[in-house]
Amino acid sequence: MPVKDLLIDSLNQTGLDIEEAHIESLVQYIQLLEKWNKAFNLTAADQVHELIDRHVVDSLTLGCFLPNEGVVADVGSGAGLPGIPLAITHPMLTVELVDSNGKKTRFMQHATLELGLKNTFIMRQRMEDLQESSYDVITARAVASLKVLIQRADRLLKPGGELLAQKGAKADDEIAEVNSDWGEMLCSRRLPVVNDSGRSTLIRYKKSYV
Repeated sequence: MPVKDLLIDSLNQTGLDIEEAHIESLVQYIQLLEKWNKAFNLTAADQVHELIDRHVVDSLTLGCFLPNEGVVADVGSGAGLPGIPLAITHPMLTVELVDSNGKKTRFMQHATLELGLKNTFIMRQRMEDLQESSYDVITARAVASLKVLIQRADRLLKPGGELLAQKGAKADDEIAEVNSDWGEMLCSRRLPVVNDSGRSTLIRYKKSYV
């Protein structure tokens, strides 16, 4: 089945409504990711349907939690997930794709140039080296424990900013670990997944205004 048909089928399963122009860009990104992944092992998913379900569509489930405008840091972005799909569907956002791995930042640089994304910046850095109080939103998939993420994100977020952390099977355990310190600033919800792929829990941490 063509990549576009696979993507549309998965989007329909999750109820995500994506503009046609954005679907074309997402297809191009998937094709680039598939090609580079074979040579450089950017993700563990080695089949195109896995790239779509486990990574691209899973990333897009965060879209409805983003503001229309602002600055987003996608930390531990890896192959640009969730940052590149979200930059495609939210062109008014500025998305900083942050990763310390040179192989992965080279792919992100290539992909964003090929896609013509003007709202992305590639940063070969660690999360802890980013400038404090700079971000409206921080996104993270499979990056550190929730406790470590919150500790690092709190310094980087603007007052009222949010950390959006996608977690898998151990999400409840991670929430329990931090609940006594940050419980009042946390909320979680299940995210739609396709064929049991992806990270099914979104944990939101909101930085206080004071």
